[in-house]
Amino acid sequence: MSGSAVLTTARIFALLIVAAATLAHPNTATASTNFAQEVLDAHNYFRAHHGAAPLELDSELNQQAQEWADHLAGAGLFGHRPNNRYGENLYAAVGATTASGQSVTEARYDEVRHYNFDTPGFSMSTGHFTQLVWKDTTKIGVGLATRANTTYVVANYDPPGNALGHFPANVLRPQ
Repeated sequence: MSGSAVLTTARIFALLIVAAATLAHPNTATASTNFAQEVLDAHNYFRAHHGAAPLELDSELNQQAQEWADHLAGAGLFGHRPNNRYGENLYAAVGATTASGQSVTEARYDEVRHYNFDTPGFSMSTGHFTQLVWKDTTKIGVGLATRANTTYVVANYDPPGNALGHFPANVLRPQ
């Protein structure tokens, strides 16, 4: 085997090691300030249509959301954080390594079409929407992580919404 062939084989081996390390630590993106701001702006746009005050980004909530997004991407899982004291909306897009804050928020808000304002309450088909516009919520945090071709987004809310018995006062009809 020639010296150049050995070098080429060594380079290929090094590339395989880098690829394996990337798969072991797949989180290739985190929520940038711009992404979090897009999510916040989209939330506040929809909240205004439902008579809810604007949310504010919160650094502690951002940290919590980012940690959970990293966990989900690292494990290749999708599920809510156990014993979370915050409200939480999750989003995952398979086949996408990027997402806009606007599109992620619109996907959650689109559940409004299933919400019955005449009999307000919780439903698995509208829980993301109701948390998004929950009037008593004042703060949000955003996390973003990717694994291979999947994007994970976590939004945490404080105080949490979707409290039974409180839907009529917190999920208002669009104005």
